[in-house]
Amino acid sequence: MTALEKQGECDVQSVSVHELHIQAPQVVLSANDQDPHEVQSEEDGNESAEGHVPLELFAEFLQAIMTKNYQLAKKLCQMILIYEPQNSEAKSFLPLIEEKLLIV
Repeated sequence: MTALEKQGECDVQSVSVHELHIQAPQVVLSANDQDPHEVQSEEDGNESAEGHVPLELFAEFLQAIMTKNYQLAKKLCQMILIYEPQNSEAKSFLPLIEEKLLIV
């Protein structure tokens, strides 16, 4: 293959690559277009900020009740009520825990 043929082949390849680059669709994301995973993680982050009790807090609260650690259970119950003031379980458990603390 001569140098001229090689140059012509290179020109064809560069033109093809250039044409492909021009023909490639350009994706522009607006402020409303986000990765679904990012949106989901933001929603998860907002849930705890908007008053949903973290699952770990519930689990620790139940563990304290089951092990009869009423002092810790009372504190955790109060924390649950800070996250969700209308949480029916915490509202019903708090007076019972306080009664147990008076007995013990």
